[in-house]
Amino acid sequence: MKFKEWKPLYQEIIDYLNINQKKDKKARDLLQQKITPINLKELKNKINNKILVYGNSPNLKEEIRANEPNITKISADSATKHLLENNIIPNIIVTDLDGDIDSIKEAKNKKATIIVHSHGDNIQEIKNNIQALNPVIGTTQTKPIKNIYNFGGFTDGDRSVFLAQHFGVKEVELIGFNYEKAKGTKLKKLKIAKKLINYLKNNKEITINHRHQ
Repeated sequence: MKFKEWKPLYQEIIDYLNINQKKDKKARDLLQQKITPINLKELKNKINNKILVYGNSPNLKEEIRANEPNITKISADSATKHLLENNIIPNIIVTDLDGDIDSIKEAKNKKATIIVHSHGDNIQEIKNNIQALNPVIGTTQTKPIKNIYNFGGFTDGDRSVFLAQHFGVKEVELIGFNYEKAKGTKLKKLKIAKKLINYLKNNKEITINHRHQ
């Protein structure tokens, strides 16, 4: 997704959650300074026409299968720990660094590509963790700059789907996604995730299905 298309969606989120856009840009600029960037070709080479995206809802454990198909697996941050516990190594991890960093490091050592997202609330996490995770791909939810991309999306889960769509994926299966089991700000963010995923379903040539829903 081009930033021109994403910008009005982002503005809606800014208004809904009262996001400080200046802090988003500060985090973006910090990430640019801290990362050792990966060429996008490495990412593109990992992506097939069908993708499994793992979220971290309470039903994730019930929906994981022992022998998942041999297709690209994208883990949304905290889901990584559960995947590793089930001997599933994600090909790609999308994270804003608020999940289990040790699990992300372990998956990286097993050849997972790490996509680190910057926003106004994770500036300290970027400072604390990026060096240990490098090299990575950096992303932002505001205007992209050199080596910091914006594929669209807001939460780790829906950003994973936007990433797949950006690289031309035609079919995505969502595992461990639940938009209701939360409270307060978390519930608001899940509502945004659902809305953004529906936006892709309605406006892009991509099929998105939820497992066991």
